[in-house]
Amino acid sequence: PPSAAETKGRSRFNFLAASARDDIVFGSERPGQPRPNPNAPSTPRGPLVASHVVDQWSAHMKSKGIKRVLCLLVESELAFYAEPLLG
Repeated sequence: PPSAAETKGRSRFNFLAASARDDIVFGSERPGQPRPNPNAPSTPRGPLVASHVVDQWSAHMKSKGIKRVLCLLVESELAFYAEPLLG
């Protein structure tokens, strides 16, 4: 079934080709990326991103034919995850 994002016209995990002419390079938000709510006050990040959220992101990438991922997260962003992403 489509995700809530997909039913609202956005691609899941903000997954898109780098260009309309590109079928090799794609971009995506990180697993667990919070959706900003303009009506909510700004707060520090919440709890650590659970492994099942990363697994859902990974499964979605695989379903789109993605075979390799380039991680552009800095060390402080890698600390957002309950389990280490790099191994």
